Parts: sequence; C-alpha cells; structure tokens
Amino acid sequence: ALTHAVLGGGGNATDVSTAQARVQAFALRTGMTTDDVSAALVTGQQRGSVLQPAEGQTRTQALDAALETIAEANATNTDAGGLLAARGRLSGLGLRGDSLKEAMRFSLRAADLGSVEVGQIIQQGLPGASRLMATRTAMLGPGASEDDRQAAALAAFRDDAARLLPDD
Repeated sequence: ALTHAVLGGGGNATDVSTAQARVQAFALRTGMTTDDVSAALVTGQQRGSVLQPAEGQTRTQALDAALETIAEANATNTDAGGLLAARGRLSGLGLRGDSLKEAMRFSLRAADLGSVEVGQIIQQGLPGASRLMATRTAMLGPGASEDDRQAAALAAFRDDAARLLPDD
C-alpha cells in the first residue's frame, strides 16, 4: 500500500525504499504500527496528495511533514489519514508554513471540542472556505506580500469553518 502511495505521489523505486525505511523508524519511535502509518499515508495521498512535494520541497521533506502530522494525530487521538488529507487539501489551497500549521491547529481544536470531526470541516467547509480564501486574497491586490496573502487566507478559512461549530 505504501508503495502505491509513494508512486502515486510521483515517486520512484528509490523514494519507495526511503519511505519504507522512514516509516519503520517512525513506527519504532512512536509505538505506532507500520500498517497504521502506511494506511494514514495512503489515505492522505489519495485524498490530499500529501506525498507530492510542494514548491521548494523535496519528496523526503513532504514525507517528513506527513509523518509529523501523523504524530500529531496520534497524540490527539485523531484519525491520522483524515488529518493528513485535510493538511494536503489546505496546502492545495495555498496555505503554507505557519498559516497551514495554524489551520491544522484550528481544525484539531474544533474536533477536540467534539462538535465536528476534522474530516467534516474539510468535506463540508472547504468548498465555501476555498471561495472565501480566494476572494479575500484577491481583494489584497497584486502588491500584497506573501505574508499578507497567507494571513488573509487563514482568516478566511477560520471564518468559514467556524460556521460548522455549534453556537455556545
């Protein structure tokens, strides 16, 4: 399964070998099974293209970022494949670096409240959020910095995803 995920992410046989070794080391370090880690990577790749490197990122860095997300999911008792898919889809919408991490933290907090699963935020919230993110970043104009674009996109994601949370 891991082989198909790595190849599906554009990797080759060397990338598969590297991924297998890194997954085994990760599993030993975290106490997770290699099957659980591989299953999460497969889901993340199928639903969020997490093993395809972002601009300026190597395949190994993409894998390491995915493994970091799996560790977060494990620590918070969250579905690792779903969280990975969410990260991949948010990255696909242009969130990067700290903005992506903050969007993931927001999603985990919402799920932790027990009111909504991370998968729900992505499935139900992402279509509206992506439109709002695009609108708000476009409103900044061509002279806006990347930091300003990231901040606007993150705020739009949070604003739109918040509608899925119950009123207190």
